[in-house]
Amino acid sequence: MKEIKKVLIPVDFSSNTEKLVEFGFYVAKNFSASVEILYVVEPIPADAMIGSTMITDYRELAVDSANKKMKEMVADLREKHPDCSGEVVYGDPVDEIVKKAGADDSKLIVISTHGAKGLERILLGSVTERVVKRATCPVMVHNPFK
Repeated sequence: MKEIKKVLIPVDFSSNTEKLVEFGFYVAKNFSASVEILYVVEPIPADAMIGSTMITDYRELAVDSANKKMKEMVADLREKHPDCSGEVVYGDPVDEIVKKAGADDSKLIVISTHGAKGLERILLGSVTERVVKRATCPVMVHNPFK
């Protein structure tokens, strides 16, 4: 196993994001690693309607809004952690997280679980669970409720 040089922290800007990022930076510090923060704007099911200007407008607004949040977050974090970056992408969260991590085994994904249970988990699945199954690099799961 190679040395961990980068920590990828996928965020969703929920109330648990701050805890996840704090934990991710703690882990990165212990590895003397840089941090990459990733937010994925998820397509809505109506995206299948090709050519719809409403969908295009939604996508642009969602990406612009996420970019503003990411820019603010990274600016605040760089005061304490100068070696961090942030990126916003559009697509399926699992696909984009796994793609960003790539086959680079010098990366570690630090991801949060939200504790979906029962029917919600069955219907929606778990992004975290699918990332753990598909990633080719190590994954560390943080439970913000503990």
